[in-house]
Amino acid sequence: MISFGKRPVSGPQLAILTLGLLSLSLLFPATLMAQITTGTILGTVSDASGAVLPGATVTATNLDTGLVRATITNEAGAYTLVNLPIGNYQVKVQASGFKVGVSGPFQLVVDQKLRSDFRLDAGNVTESIQVAGTGQTQLQTDQPDVNQIVQEREIKGLPLNGRDFFSLLLLSNGVQDTSNDQTGATTNVTFSINGMRPESNSVTLDGIEMSSIRESDVDLRPNIDAVSEFKVLTSVFSSEYGHTAGGVISIQSKSGTNEFHGSLFEFLRNDALNAANFFRNPVNPDKAPLKQNQFGGTFGGPIRKNKTFYFLDYQEYKLRRTNEAFAVVPEIPFRDGDFSSLLASGIGVYDPATDGAVQFTQLGGAAQSARQFPARKLFRPAAPSLHAA
Repeated sequence: MISFGKRPVSGPQLAILTLGLLSLSLLFPATLMAQITTGTILGTVSDASGAVLPGATVTATNLDTGLVRATITNEAGAYTLVNLPIGNYQVKVQASGFKVGVSGPFQLVVDQKLRSDFRLDAGNVTESIQVAGTGQTQLQTDQPDVNQIVQEREIKGLPLNGRDFFSLLLLSNGVQDTSNDQTGATTNVTFSINGMRPESNSVTLDGIEMSSIRESDVDLRPNIDAVSEFKVLTSVFSSEYGHTAGGVISIQSKSGTNEFHGSLFEFLRNDALNAANFFRNPVNPDKAPLKQNQFGGTFGGPIRKNKTFYFLDYQEYKLRRTNEAFAVVPEIPFRDGDFSSLLASGIGVYDPATDGAVQFTQLGGAAQSARQFPARKLFRPAAPSLHAA
């Protein structure tokens, strides 16, 4: 039984308390998120003379899902819209006695603080002015971390071995490839960031940790057709990534939108264009068979427009190949004590009775002429010596 102060709590009461806590966690999920999977739009609003405009209404609209967020500028003319799902946005600013300011569309990426400043001209609210250049600056001034974002265009446009988008991590500064599997048809990339061990990295999918510390790898490698983007943080990242000594890779999956969209894919790799192995089987010198198939698809759309969406993806991987290995075993004459093929090549064979000090070719007599040595001289049993001792 559990008690609070002097009053005990019974089983039914404890069940109700637990259910209440779970309900609160569902009502306020943003407060429980371990790592950021959204973005922020911020900026200032001023008039043509540069004086700030407090009380202006700022509205951000996600053009893919219809999500609308609004806020009001403070006394310094600044605004901040936090926890916005990533996607394409348009921002509008309205203030009494000024034309409407419009910015976008622009792409908001994961864990980004995107600045969109407005300078409004006096006029009628039915008029609007377009603000250009939002999101195009190459200098990051609102967050200190060192990062690189790889978006869908790079993921789909750059060649990948086995459709493993983790290969693109090597485009980031401070990332080194630590993979040692070079024998398979595909290579699972493991990596070090800033010289730290691969186990020190953190990889998250939609904010959920999926690093395998024991295996120095990633437990899940998503289908690249279902990945919207990923962000590589290599230095000075914020405190929600606290346990990480290396780097952070934050992967974002795609979401459904107000429009239905999908894809189908099939990738085949076989031995048709492969060169023959230099160390191929001398008995059967044909190329080792190889057939690799990766196929699947994606589909997403609205359940209720501007409210609820879904996105599904499926991928299957099949690999059929033959691994060849070769070993050298003693020739049949060797088993009968006939080492003449070695002696003819100038390779000395030593008498084990002399602890390897004398070659058989130096013994003379029949052994030298016949070049065949008694089996008793080839193998000296150790058991009698052990019993004698």
